[in-house]
Amino acid sequence: MNAYIWLTGSLYASQWHDVTALTPWLMACWPLALIKLRHLDAQSMGEDMALGLGSALQGHRLLFLMLAVALAGSAVAYAGAVGFIGLIAPHMARRLVNSGHTGLLPIAALIGALILLYADWVGRVAFIPRDLRPAFSLRASVRPSSCTCCTDSGGNWGDSKNPEH
Repeated sequence: MNAYIWLTGSLYASQWHDVTALTPWLMACWPLALIKLRHLDAQSMGEDMALGLGSALQGHRLLFLMLAVALAGSAVAYAGAVGFIGLIAPHMARRLVNSGHTGLLPIAALIGALILLYADWVGRVAFIPRDLRPAFSLRASVRPSSCTCCTDSGGNWGDSKNPEH
């Protein structure tokens, strides 16, 4: 039964010792990610510009890959496979923050946490006395907003600033 709960993604029966197991990963990786975000902004301008600004491309790419794997892996180990949040939260955050990655990452993390709390709350309250897993309530409640998030104000899918894509 525990594997089923983890596979569907849930915060059911979470204890504080689970949070303390997650804390070392957050304390090691989160500050490092925030410090190095300016290099990610430089890389988003292109390889030549990033090299001109003094960013070590291969080293920083490897570092960002390792940070992403460590942070995502620790979150999945804690809450299970609630991967839809990781897909929609950055798009919602991009709508709120138009600056670079230094503003985007904390807002996306906060939005992801709020979406998970909302989905968990809906799953517990809407179907009393039964609990509905957050993954299922996410599909029902957040997915419609994801369609509007991936379109621009004119209803076009994708990047409205670059019509070639």
